[in-house]
Amino acid sequence: MDSLSIGKKIKHEMMATATWCTIPGFLCLSKLSSAMWPVGLLLSFLHANLFEFFFHRYYHNPKLWRFQAHAEHHVTQLAPNEAEHVTLFGASPLGILGLFAANIAPWLFTPIWPAVLVGFGIYLMLTEEIHWRAHLGGWIPAGFRKHHLGHHEFPPKNYNVWLPLGDWLFGKSG
Repeated sequence: MDSLSIGKKIKHEMMATATWCTIPGFLCLSKLSSAMWPVGLLLSFLHANLFEFFFHRYYHNPKLWRFQAHAEHHVTQLAPNEAEHVTLFGASPLGILGLFAANIAPWLFTPIWPAVLVGFGIYLMLTEEIHWRAHLGGWIPAGFRKHHLGHHEFPPKNYNVWLPLGDWLFGKSG
């Protein structure tokens, strides 16, 4: 199996896990008023974006345990095995479940938790797809590709993959 096929398999496993994690939110759709869904989705995107910024920034600290795995992603850019290193956690279901748990925990006892759960799932899947396309081709807005690949060129900047809210807020956009 070639690297691209392995990478696609990893990406599909990650997307499947993320989809399964959002099911409880969809099952609780009826518990939210139609006015609360947009509020929950907006807050979940903001939360997910800031989480992504700080989490990605954390991955760039060489003293921390996940640095080497993320560094592999940076050194394989344009290499034949790049596709195997684009997806978060190598699609580990436990890693993806941990991401969902960490991001839904602050919202779990609020009335908007179903929308936050679904919103985080959508954000994570969008981020993975855009990240994949930025590295391996496929149409995305040019600004998304430029922003993310700028991170690979100048690593202490552009920690958000596609929506640079955290980068703008904390002065890391470039």
